[in-house]
Amino acid sequence: MIHSLPRSGEHDSSTFCVRRSRRVCREGKILVSMAILLPTLLAFTGLVFDGGLIATDQWVQQHATDSAATAAALNVLSGQSDQLSSIATDVVANGHSLPSTSVVVHRPPSQGAYQGDMKYVEVVTTGTYGSRFINLFGGLREHPMVTRSVAGVDSVNPGAAIMILDPDPAPLSIADLPTLLQDLGHLELRSLAVNQYELGSILDAVPLLSAVIDGMLQNELLQCTLDATTDVLDEVASNTLTLHLPALTAGLEIEGLGCLEVDGSVHVNNAWGGVDERGRCVGGDPGYPNAVACMPLLSTTRLKAEHIRVVGGVDREHLYLPLDDGGHCPLQANRAPVPNPLESLPSPLMLGAVSGVSAPETDIVGVTLSASGAEVVLDEILGGLSFLLKPVFDTVRDPIEHKLCNTTYSPGVYRSMTVIAPTGGVTFEPGVYVICGKNPVTEISLCLLGPIQAEGVLFYITDEASFDSDGNFVEETSGDGAPGSHGVTNIVPSVVIAPLLPGGKLTGLNSPGNPLNEMLIFQHPTDRRPIVMECQQLLGNNALAGTIYAKWGHVQLVAASAELDLKIASGTARVVTVGTTRLSPNNLFPAAQDVFLVE
Repeated sequence: MIHSLPRSGEHDSSTFCVRRSRRVCREGKILVSMAILLPTLLAFTGLVFDGGLIATDQWVQQHATDSAATAAALNVLSGQSDQLSSIATDVVANGHSLPSTSVVVHRPPSQGAYQGDMKYVEVVTTGTYGSRFINLFGGLREHPMVTRSVAGVDSVNPGAAIMILDPDPAPLSIADLPTLLQDLGHLELRSLAVNQYELGSILDAVPLLSAVIDGMLQNELLQCTLDATTDVLDEVASNTLTLHLPALTAGLEIEGLGCLEVDGSVHVNNAWGGVDERGRCVGGDPGYPNAVACMPLLSTTRLKAEHIRVVGGVDREHLYLPLDDGGHCPLQANRAPVPNPLESLPSPLMLGAVSGVSAPETDIVGVTLSASGAEVVLDEILGGLSFLLKPVFDTVRDPIEHKLCNTTYSPGVYRSMTVIAPTGGVTFEPGVYVICGKNPVTEISLCLLGPIQAEGVLFYITDEASFDSDGNFVEETSGDGAPGSHGVTNIVPSVVIAPLLPGGKLTGLNSPGNPLNEMLIFQHPTDRRPIVMECQQLLGNNALAGTIYAKWGHVQLVAASAELDLKIASGTARVVTVGTTRLSPNNLFPAAQDVFLVE
């Protein structure tokens, strides 16, 4: 059977017709489907678009809320918590351009993990998102947005034993002790010292003897006080540590040979440059001088502490070590400053804490003789007496010797105090000693040389107090704000303390509940003069204890291998250590605090 094949033209024509009919049918269905689904597709598109915009606006509002809570917490940290609502509103409205957003501030937070905690601030913001597309399809025209943040203040380290307050101190240099004390042998000072032995009450009991030996005693004591002063100056020259360095190589200087260990934190508000804990340059000028520095050129000192917080930078980061071997690096540089913990501390005069003697025009000058020195004086006088007067002199010899070798001072107000005790014998009764001027010869307000005993005392140095003719306190200038520059580079210290021999003891005021409790030296806030303490002979663990406060002054402490219950708050400071010196105060300054965003 023979089959005939279709012609090519016929086959193509029929196939085309079939395909065309099918294609026409399919295109019609899609158009119908599109017409039906188009509103739904547009609605979904609008939903996605509006959803993205809502998420973006919500994120922007949350960021604004976080910023507002942080700003409010910063004001809590600075002690300005009376305008938290206005600050938070300003941050949201002006800082983030959300003027229509309502802001509510709660302190303490009204809910959450920090509810009821006054250290934290809760900020709740409420805004409205106006839909762009979804409202065209019957959706919500406005969508409320509520965001919440909680920020607060918390401690970031242990309490501090050293607090450096001056952010940018002026240049300063201090002469060495022999130079500072070279005028101690001046006749005027020795005459004051002889007059202040107050031997009249003893000699008045034997008028005949008094008339004979008064001149002799005066001359012998003038010579003996000169000898004693010369011996003290020799001791100062041979036993004190002299550093031929400018006084300010940094805001806080650790110098000498050894290590300073601090049981607690070190807070340094000095903003001078240097490097941070990673060796990166920080501060305006990373070169010399630095905010904190150890021994320059040759690294012979180290600083160990639980925490070291510095606004500026340090000289070399590897010189700052943890207190315990193997611990984390304690250094944190380029940080925010820490508030002065003693900013609101009242002066003893304003507090009414001063009692006892009130002699604001009196310069105390005391030279306490050694037993051998007193024997020399009394033997010379005895040798100059007649045979008849020698037995009479023997009746008063012991009381006179006791007066020459032992001196007790009482709390009160004095213009200056210069006390020389080569071998001891001087006792300061517990209480507050106000020094309202300076010695006219040495220009030092408080000078204590020798192993004196001063337990439970506070020395308050002020040149801003006024008194009436009867010695009654009238008024005192406040210490608000930074004082003017002292105008000279080489400045005489307000305080010089050098025990010279072991056995001395200096401890702060013992008055629990008193804001001045434990204060040993308190310098008026407007006084920039340095405080020099050459205490390497105080070897006992409790031989030097208390608080030294000189808001804008410089504290120079020389110490040897000892543990001291001591803390320092001053504008600048230099600690010279011979061996390992450890500051281990029983009560620390408050810990540094930072602001944290917690919710």
